[in-house]
Amino acid sequence: MIEPAPNMDVLGRVEDRARSLGAWFCRLTQDGRLPEDVEGPADVLAWAKPQIFDLSEPVMRVGGPTSHAIAVLNASNGGALLVAAPKRAPDGMNDISSGVISVLAESLNDSVSSSLLEHEYGVFAMHLDHSYEATTMLYELARTLGNVRASAQFVTDSLGSLRRVLGCRWSALDLVEGWTVGGIEVPQLTVSADEARLISRVAAELPNIVSEWAPRARRGICVGFNALEADELIVKDVRLDGERAGWIVLGKSLDETEEKASSYDTQAVEIVAGRAATKLESLCLFRQQERTYMGSLQALTGTLEAKDPYTRGHSERVALLARMLAEAVEMDPADIERIDLCGRLHDIGKIGVPDRVLCKPDRLTDEEFEMIKQHPRIGFEILDSIPGLAGILPGVLHHHERWDGRGYPDGLEGEAIPMIARVLALADTFDAMSSNRAYRPSRPRNVVLAEFRKCAGTQFAPDLVEPFLDIDFARFDEMQREHASGEFGNQRVERAA
Repeated sequence: MIEPAPNMDVLGRVEDRARSLGAWFCRLTQDGRLPEDVEGPADVLAWAKPQIFDLSEPVMRVGGPTSHAIAVLNASNGGALLVAAPKRAPDGMNDISSGVISVLAESLNDSVSSSLLEHEYGVFAMHLDHSYEATTMLYELARTLGNVRASAQFVTDSLGSLRRVLGCRWSALDLVEGWTVGGIEVPQLTVSADEARLISRVAAELPNIVSEWAPRARRGICVGFNALEADELIVKDVRLDGERAGWIVLGKSLDETEEKASSYDTQAVEIVAGRAATKLESLCLFRQQERTYMGSLQALTGTLEAKDPYTRGHSERVALLARMLAEAVEMDPADIERIDLCGRLHDIGKIGVPDRVLCKPDRLTDEEFEMIKQHPRIGFEILDSIPGLAGILPGVLHHHERWDGRGYPDGLEGEAIPMIARVLALADTFDAMSSNRAYRPSRPRNVVLAEFRKCAGTQFAPDLVEPFLDIDFARFDEMQREHASGEFGNQRVERAA
């Protein structure tokens, strides 16, 4: 934190006062001499130029020629002023030089006091402003602590806020290599800076610097060395369950207006490091719970699909297709994750459909089809009770709606159909048409593609059909072969809300 320099140009106020009193004045050099090119009363200059004046006291009367009384008024690091007061008033009646010197000395004292008071107010205001920024930073970070899913955003926000509040060029979180959150690996290095070039350089060089300097840290914090386009680094360890999980590192670039890191700076870093540890610990617990929830749900889906060899791997393939379409139309990353998860769980409601209907090798009767049509709502009711899955519920409930309003369960039409359900509808239908069934073989790819184009604007959202047909289906075909041979691919265990 850089404190404002005191306003020590107090001599300007004394000069104004001297001018009003008719006194001559001149600022002295640092070694107590008159400047070479100074102009003034001849007798004063003749007497003063050879002198080297003592600048050790605030006010020193130094004598002078017979015409003037001379004094040195010293404002310390604000400079020194030589003043010469005429010994007689303009009317020649009284010697006023002593009074003028006294008035100017008083003026100097008042000016110094006023300047220091202004400085103290400035420092107080700066501390208040800095405290407000730091408090705001901690408040914003505290808000994200409750959202255990926003781990990456929390790290980015923490680093960015620290960098701004402490005036650093860059900031970074460097985690121990191979460190995981609940068994899931997290990015080892996150860097915040205004320049992409600097981010790349820090990412490339910081791990080696941390490994070299971190062991020198006292009580987990180290300040003072320079590297990576910074004149000073602040390094603080992040601990989880007593073990070091990584380091927060900040790089400061100092110039003539800046000072080295203060205890205030290191305290702010320690606070954020503590918040980061709390966040990571919460994330570990969340990930463990998440894996348990998702593992149970996907086990249910797998059990359902295992009953019918013709639908084996259906949900995983639907998730793949839905994700690829969402990426193709550049949906938000969070929405892409929700769509992926929804693809895996979209048919979980079939657990409420009798096996005799679900596994029937022939075409369904109208009555049996009505039973099948209940599975979206059953799935919705199953997942609605699970915290964190609200974001996928519209896709589970409405993935069988049609653009023309002739779908089920609610007969939604056009834009009323949630986007997640529009995407799932394409993926679900494509896999169904491309897979063998007990009552019919899979349809050729060219037939499937032609049918999709034909159904744009009736069954499917018209703006999604062409992007879907432009997808590379190579991975889908490979996955179909794996499922047909019983080699299930790796299950993604994610959670989206």
